[in-house]
Amino acid sequence: NERTNERTNERTNERTNERTNERTNERTNERTNERTNERTNERTNERTNERTNERTNERTNERTNERTNERTNERTKLYRTAA
Repeated sequence: NERTNERTNERTNERTNERTNERTNERTNERTNERTNERTNERTNERTNERTNERTNERTNERTNERTNERTNERTKLYRTAA
């Protein structure tokens, strides 16, 4: 009986430990995945924002330059006409 009880207890403990380890591993993996996803999303968002800002700045600069050039050309025409 003692031997049988020991074996039964060993098996029960093994199963309990396996289940506990599985749950612990699942939780650890979930947390790790969450952190990894957060970092990845942050980096992706940073890159996206940088690219968006670059494009916006390029367009703004193009428009500003076009307007500046138009005004400069108008003034040049006025000076030439006045001369």
